[in-house]
Amino acid sequence: MNSIAMAHLIAFGNENDALPDEVMVWLRAGFMRYLSSAAPSLEIALQLSSTGRKTARDQALREAAEVLADGKQISPYVLAGLLEKKIKRFEGGGLLLVKRSTPSNLSVLDQCLLQAFRAGVRMRRCQRDLYRLLTDA
Repeated sequence: MNSIAMAHLIAFGNENDALPDEVMVWLRAGFMRYLSSAAPSLEIALQLSSTGRKTARDQALREAAEVLADGKQISPYVLAGLLEKKIKRFEGGGLLLVKRSTPSNLSVLDQCLLQAFRAGVRMRRCQRDLYRLLTDA
């Protein structure tokens, strides 16, 4: 699990849920880096920089593309077009609902898109940009 995913687990999870050991190890290591002055900011110490956010977004988008492809032989360009449409659909409806509350019945695809949006960086939206992402992997 990457640092952004662990931060999401803490921020958006249920208050009563126990955190996985992996999250506690990450937090402890980050606070140690910060308090020992090995990192100039808590954001860097916890690896929550813009680079980490972009990596998390891109990973979530690749996972969304895998869900869309569902094992079918789809060209990367066509897949990027399908993903573009799903992103726009989710942004226009599902994302608005999620901002108000976190529904537990999101599809796997919508869960991936939610992770991508919650990464906190500009979303990749156009087919060409998504194609580059899918072919650079």
